[in-house]
Amino acid sequence: PDILAPGGYVRSCRAQEATDTGGATWSNNWYLEYTGTSMATPNAAGTAALIREYITEVAQRPEPQGALVKALMILGAQDVGSRDIPNMNEGWGRIDLKSTLAPNNGRGIWVDDRSVLSSTGNSKSYSFNITTPNQPFKAVVAWSDERGSRFSNTQLVNNLNLLVTTPSGIEYKGNEFSQGRSIQGGSFDSLNNVEVVLIDSAEAGLWTVKVTDAAHSGSRAQPFAIAVSGVGVNDLRPDPSPIQSSLKTDISIPQVGDDVLVEMKVSNLGNVKAENVEVIFQEEGLFIESQSFDLGPGGSKILFWDWQPQTAGGRTLTFLVDSSDIVDEINEGNNRMDVVVNVTTPGVRIESANPIQSLGDIQSTTSNWQIVLTNTALLSTNASVSSVEVLNSAGEAQPWYVGLDNTDFNLQGQEGALVNVTLVHPSGPSPGLYSIKLMGYDEDNSVSSPYTLTLDVPVLSETRVEFDYTFIPAHPSSNTSIDIRLFNLGNSDIGYDVFLESPPGWYAGFDDLSSQGGANSASTGLMLKDGQMDIGITFIPPQVMTLADSEFTVVLKVFSQTEEYRMMEYFLPLKVAEIADVTVDLESSFTNVNPGTTISLQYTVENLGNVDLSLTPELQLPVGWSKNSELNQIDLAWTESENILISISANSDARSGVIKLIMSDEGQSWSHSKQVNVTQIALPVMTFASLEIGPETYSTLNGPGQQPTGVPINYTWLIENMADTTWTPSVTLQTNPNLLGECSGPESVSKGDIKVVKCTVIISSMLDPGSEPEFKVELSDNFVSVNRTVSMLVAVSKELRWEVTGSSTIETGKESILYLEVTNSGNSFVSGAIILQSEDGWEVVLEGPDTLNLEAGQSAEIVLKITSSKRGQGDIEVSLSGDSNIVSNTLTIELTSEGDPTNDGVSSDSSLTFVWIGALLILILSAVAAIRILKNRGLSD
Repeated sequence: PDILAPGGYVRSCRAQEATDTGGATWSNNWYLEYTGTSMATPNAAGTAALIREYITEVAQRPEPQGALVKALMILGAQDVGSRDIPNMNEGWGRIDLKSTLAPNNGRGIWVDDRSVLSSTGNSKSYSFNITTPNQPFKAVVAWSDERGSRFSNTQLVNNLNLLVTTPSGIEYKGNEFSQGRSIQGGSFDSLNNVEVVLIDSAEAGLWTVKVTDAAHSGSRAQPFAIAVSGVGVNDLRPDPSPIQSSLKTDISIPQVGDDVLVEMKVSNLGNVKAENVEVIFQEEGLFIESQSFDLGPGGSKILFWDWQPQTAGGRTLTFLVDSSDIVDEINEGNNRMDVVVNVTTPGVRIESANPIQSLGDIQSTTSNWQIVLTNTALLSTNASVSSVEVLNSAGEAQPWYVGLDNTDFNLQGQEGALVNVTLVHPSGPSPGLYSIKLMGYDEDNSVSSPYTLTLDVPVLSETRVEFDYTFIPAHPSSNTSIDIRLFNLGNSDIGYDVFLESPPGWYAGFDDLSSQGGANSASTGLMLKDGQMDIGITFIPPQVMTLADSEFTVVLKVFSQTEEYRMMEYFLPLKVAEIADVTVDLESSFTNVNPGTTISLQYTVENLGNVDLSLTPELQLPVGWSKNSELNQIDLAWTESENILISISANSDARSGVIKLIMSDEGQSWSHSKQVNVTQIALPVMTFASLEIGPETYSTLNGPGQQPTGVPINYTWLIENMADTTWTPSVTLQTNPNLLGECSGPESVSKGDIKVVKCTVIISSMLDPGSEPEFKVELSDNFVSVNRTVSMLVAVSKELRWEVTGSSTIETGKESILYLEVTNSGNSFVSGAIILQSEDGWEVVLEGPDTLNLEAGQSAEIVLKITSSKRGQGDIEVSLSGDSNIVSNTLTIELTSEGDPTNDGVSSDSSLTFVWIGALLILILSAVAAIRILKNRGLSD
C-alpha cells in the first residue's frame, strides 16, 4: 500500500435495512463497529477531500492534480510502531492531516503540480533555504503514469527520479531507506510512481530538490506533483514580484519632455493564485500610475506605462507590488524594483553632495566644499564656473574670498568635473547662514546655471580658564578653596555647564554656582561674549592622610549650552602641602593623688601630618613632683604613632597643678595638659601625757617601773594636727596575750587642736612577774597614721581568792562542815600555814593538811568542821601565815547557830592556846619550805 488509514474497531452509522451484521464487534440500533478496509477507506477518502478543499479554497490553487493530493497525504504520513517505512504493511505510514497541512516546529509546505517533463534527461530543480537546523526535511514526488502494457514486465511507463542534495553536498535518492529514514548511496527506484526522501535532522543552508525524467517511454509529456516540508520551506501562498531585469524603454536615452513607453514584468513566484495585485509606478518617489490584476501560480504579466520626464539626470523609476500589503505573500521583501534611467537636456548643472557646510571649529578661518559641474546634455560642450558674491543672513555682502581650483572645462555628454571651493572668512564669525553664490555657464549654448553654497555658522563656544598657581597647594586634611577665572571666547553670549572630576579619595565642588554649595556640577548661566566669571572651588581631601608633595589632577569639564554641546577640558594640578600635626594623648587615668604616690604616665603620640618628624619631649610638673624616667628624642614617620611611658612621683610636699607633656620639632610644638589634684593629708603629732595606776599619776611612760597585774592602768597621749586639713582618725589597740584594754580618741583633729587619746590596760595575773608584755595604740585614716608601742614590766603579785561552799546557818551543838576553795590569783608562789580563829563558844577543826603551797593560778580545798555551843551569830577567820604582802590573805566567814546551847566542859582559852601553838609550828615549817623553793628557782631579792 501507499498509506495506512485507521480501520480497526471503527464505529459507523447502521442502516436500518441492514440484516447481515454478524461480523460487527459491537452494535446497537444506530451504530455498528467493524474492522477492515471498509472502515479505513472512508478515513482516507475524507483526508483526501479535505486536502483538496484546502488547496482550492484556502490556497486558491485551482484544479490540483490527484498526484498532488496523494503526495500531500504521503508528506504528512507517520510511521507506526518501529521505524521501518516503507513496508508492505503500512506503506509510507498512517495518514495525519495535521502533519500534512500544518506541520509543527515552524515547518512550512511547498507544492508544485504545474510542471511537466517531456523527454528522457529533462529535469527540474527546486532550492530551499533551511533556516533552522535539526528539524525534519521531507520531499515527496508523485505522478499519474501513462497506462502500461499488461504484456510488459515493468508496468512503469515514465520513470522519474527524486534526488535531494544537502548544503554540504550529500545526496539522498528517492525511496532509498533504512530504519524509516533516507540513507546515502543506493540506486534510483525504477518501479514506483512515488518517491520519498526523509531526513530526520536537516542542517541549515540551501537544499536542492531535483526531479529527473530518467526514462520517458510514454507518448506525451509527464506532469508530476512535488510536496516538500521543512523549516524555511515556503508554504501554499502567492508571491507576486517585479522581475528586476525586465524593464525596457522605447527611447534608450530620453530627453526632458519626451513621451516614453516603459515596459516591465511581474511574476507570481508562489504556489497559489494572487488576486487583485496592485502595482504602483513612481518617479523619484512621486506617484505616476497604478494597475491591478490577478496572477496565477507561476504566471507572469507584462505591464506598460506612459512616462514624460521633466528633469534631466538620472531618474529613479520605482515599481511597488502590493504596497498596501493586502496579499498574504510568501516573501514580502521582493515587492520593489528601482531602476535608474538617464534623462538629458542641453546646459550645465552644478551639484554638491554637501551644499551646506556647518562651521564646527571656532578657530577655523576657511571652509571647503566640493562641487561637480555637469554637462546635462549628451553632446560635448565648453563650460565654466565662477563665484558671484557672499551674503550674510541679512543679505549683506561680505568681503570674504572665494577660491575655485579650476574654472574652465570641456565636458563630454553627461560628463562632470570636480571643483574644490574654498571660502576664507574670519575666525568665529557671528552666528547665521552665509550664502556663497556660484554661476555655472554652458559656453557653447549660452545657458547659465546658478548655484548657492551655504555656510551655517552656529553659536560656537570657546573658553579659557586661568588661575594663579602652577600647582594648587592642597591641604591634606582640611578643605582648600581657590578662585579660577572662566572666560567666554565664543561667538555669542553662551551659558556653560561645568563639572569637576576628582582623583580617587578627593572631592572637588563649586562653592556658589549651584543651588547647593559644594556640588560637583553647576551652570554658569548666560555669559556675555568675551565675558569673565570668577568661580570658587573647594577641594576636600581624603579621610586618610596624604603624603606631602603628592600630585593629583582635578579635571574641569566645561560643556557649552549650545547645539554643538562642545566639551572643553582643563586640568587643575594639585600638590599636597607639607603639614606637621601631632596629637598627644594621655592613656593613663587618675584623679586625686596622695603624697608619696608614684604614677606611670602612658602617652600616645601620633603623627597626623604628612611629613616625618623628630620630636623632643619635655615634661612640666607641679611643685613637689619629681620625674623618674629619662625622656629621649622620638623619630616619628608620618601616619605612625608611638607610646611613651613616664614615671613620676608625688613627694611629701607635692601640690596640685598641671602635668604637661610638650613634643617639639623645629620651632613647632604640641602638648597635652592634665590637671592632677594632690590630696592634703594630716600631719599628726602624738605626745605622751601621763600614766595613772590607782590613785597615783606618773609623768613617765614606765611610771613606777613595774606595773601591777589585775589593776586598770590608764595611759594618756595628746594628739595635734600640723597640716591645714582636718584629720578624722580611728583608734585601734593591739595587745599581747593576757593583756586586756581599750582606747578612746577624738573623732576629728583640726589644725591647732589638741585632743586626748586614753588607753586603759589590765595585765592578766597569768603573766609571770618580770615579763615584758607590749601593746600598740594607733590612730589612722586612709592616708596617714601615727602609733606608739609601750613595753610593760609585770610586777610581783600575790593574791588569794576564796570561795565558800556550805550553809552559813548551823545547828547548835552539832558539827557542820564548810568547804573552802582558795586560789592563787596572783602571779607568784604562795606558801604558809593555815590559821583558824573563832569566837568563844565556836569550835573549828581543820581537816586535812594545815599548810598551803600554791603556784600562780593553782587552787586548793580546805575542809572545816565547825561546832557551836551557843546560839547566835559568830565569825570564823581563816588566814595564811608567813607573808604579809599577800592580798586577800584572810577570809572572815559569818555564821549563825540556831538551837539550845550546850556545855562540853572545855574552856575556850585552853582551846585558843593550843591553836596558837599549832599555828606557830606551821609558820616555821612554811618559812623553811619557802626558802627552799626560792633557792631552787634561782631567785634572789
